[in-house]
Amino acid sequence: MKKEFDIIGLLNTKKIYSRFSNKPIVFVEEITQDIIDKGQGVYSDGMTLLDFVEDAEDDISNMYCVLKTGHFYNMEDFYAEYGAFEDAEVFFENLKNLIADK
Repeated sequence: MKKEFDIIGLLNTKKIYSRFSNKPIVFVEEITQDIIDKGQGVYSDGMTLLDFVEDAEDDISNMYCVLKTGHFYNMEDFYAEYGAFEDAEVFFENLKNLIADK
């Protein structure tokens, strides 16, 4: 049986921001037409970034987090180095243990 991880829920408890506006990101399961029509705020589905504050769209390369050490870290690098593409459980634990809480 495959274990489920609420990665989107966890991401919403962490200090993760858009590099365009430096505003906190609201993570959603899916970028919907309602979000696009609303046209305000900063959203991500974990990979795509929509920053309506600065009218920008990109991917995780333009997101950054604040680590518990106080250092800033690019989310593309974090995903690559801390298991996002290899092991969901390891990635979940790294998110929980390394990124500062809001």
